[in-house]
Amino acid sequence: MGEVNGGFFIVARRFNHCAMRLAWRGKSAFELFERIRSTMPQNKPGTLSQGTYASIVAYLMKVNGLAVGTRRLTSDSTALASIRLTFPAGSSATDR
Repeated sequence: MGEVNGGFFIVARRFNHCAMRLAWRGKSAFELFERIRSTMPQNKPGTLSQGTYASIVAYLMKVNGLAVGTRRLTSDSTALASIRLTFPAGSSATDR
């Protein structure tokens, strides 16, 4: 995969591993969705489809060790708000 929508991989690195886990622990998937939607792509925030933003959230959840379901993550705000970002034990410096 190459660069997508104004630097997706640059943004994804900011949300990866310990930094993400410390900043987002206990928050909802909707909060993460809204942060990404309101800041990406950098030159035109909010211009991607709702499904694309949901896919980015799903990807970030997966690479950070959160349980992944068998269905595509929805962009429905109520459903996303019900999902808490609860990372596995030992997934951040504060767990060690």
